Amino acid sequence: MKDFFDKAAMQNHPLRILQTFLEQENAYEQAKEYEKMRFVGYVLEIGYDSITIITSDPFKIAVGGIPRNSLLIMVPANYEMLPPHFTLLRVLESAPTPLSKEVQQTYFELQKKSMPELDIFTQSGL
Repeated sequence: MKDFFDKAAMQNHPLRILQTFLEQENAYEQAKEYEKMRFVGYVLEIGYDSITIITSDPFKIAVGGIPRNSLLIMVPANYEMLPPHFTLLRVLESAPTPLSKEVQQTYFELQKKSMPELDIFTQSGL
């Protein structure tokens, strides 16, 4: 009965579109139809005036790309226990990955190890 009244209260509510969208996304996830999902990524860092989202190429391809100045809708991961709400985000720029320096160092080390030895002076890494 409570579910009936909750749905009746949201019948003409503007956030009904959000609720329907989230239910559809959940259904796609349960059916493992990930290519139909509109999911972009997870929050990596959040501040008062900026947020960093971690994403991947399959997520970006599934939504047709994430160009600068596009808008994203952020919802809590556990939205069943909360009233429907969202945060509107605007994409300003791409951010470096948290491990970008470590990845660069790894690539450098792998490249250095795969190079043939030229002389005794290059062995020390100069």
